[in-house]
Amino acid sequence: MDKGHDVSILYIPLHGYGANEVKLSIVTRIVNKVKRGCLKIARLVSSPENERYTRTKAEQEADIRVLDKVQKLNDEFYENYMPTTVGPFYTEAELTDQATGLDYYIVGSDQVWNPIITGDQAPLYFFSFLKDEPRMSYAASTCKVENWNLPNEETDRIKSLLDKFNSISVREEEGQKLLKQVLDKDSKLVLDPTLLLNASLYEKLALNSTLDAANQLYSFKFIINDKWLETIKYVANELELSPRFDGERMPLKGVDYNPVIKVEDWLKLIQSSEFVFTDSFHGTVFCIIFRKQFCVTPSYKGGEDRMIQLLKICGLENRYCKTTSEVKSKIQELRVKIDYDKVYEKLNLERKKSLDYLFSEIDRVNE
Repeated sequence: MDKGHDVSILYIPLHGYGANEVKLSIVTRIVNKVKRGCLKIARLVSSPENERYTRTKAEQEADIRVLDKVQKLNDEFYENYMPTTVGPFYTEAELTDQATGLDYYIVGSDQVWNPIITGDQAPLYFFSFLKDEPRMSYAASTCKVENWNLPNEETDRIKSLLDKFNSISVREEEGQKLLKQVLDKDSKLVLDPTLLLNASLYEKLALNSTLDAANQLYSFKFIINDKWLETIKYVANELELSPRFDGERMPLKGVDYNPVIKVEDWLKLIQSSEFVFTDSFHGTVFCIIFRKQFCVTPSYKGGEDRMIQLLKICGLENRYCKTTSEVKSKIQELRVKIDYDKVYEKLNLERKKSLDYLFSEIDRVNE
């Protein structure tokens, strides 16, 4: 929009694998998403250390209520900060009828080309609803090659859809590998779009939160259990900070926390904390954006590649710890303050290359 373009954001939320689920309630769709998420985690955990807490039926039902509340907060965020969002769209027919005719289409970024997550909606994220309109991907994120689970006929269809793209870019080297080996396409490597904006924009959003994590270690982990909880407390104690877990979805034993927070709260917790402990890619991103001290650990098997690659770009590989024992062994190293001037010398070069690519591709269509 700052470049003089009018922007519409097409909102394509996930539903279950069956087309009949389109008409189900938001709660039912959330239930399906939770079930699929638990199944994926069960299949992809890299070791017992990275297994989640075992969930009882009552706790799973509580999860659904929490996710429903979080979804409502996310919807409010869209309404407040993304007024050009249109949708939701769940089917190709809806998109064909209501979302065509724009000058240019861009798809990206987080997990949009991961069929483990998108399921039977996968073709929508390759613009199956378009005819000849110009299109590109920016920082599309995929699964690993070995996890591509679409049947041959669907893969062939996606190859045909990619033939219509003006340009293709992905977020990770694994994505480049998948595009080449599975879909026979070359692609460019670019930064996640969250890293293209200045920190001041996110700081402005964080001002709308009343939370404060000063003198605290903020933990934002998808995979958490007794072993990781004990390690997080250990690191907090060593750094003379109190641990904080707001936004965590799992029930943490002996810990008070609020599982329902809005986007602005999440940003404020990272921004105001002294240290962040995370296994989240975007948790890592915002640590770097806000120039925080942090430690990154594995999430599900294969999910660590995107974080490791980002850390390499920034020269921060030492902030990644594979196990709880490695975290403890590196505690002195984690005490050393990150030199963010050096980090941003590297990051700004990648940011410029990514922005130049994005705007040149958009301008090329208008020539």
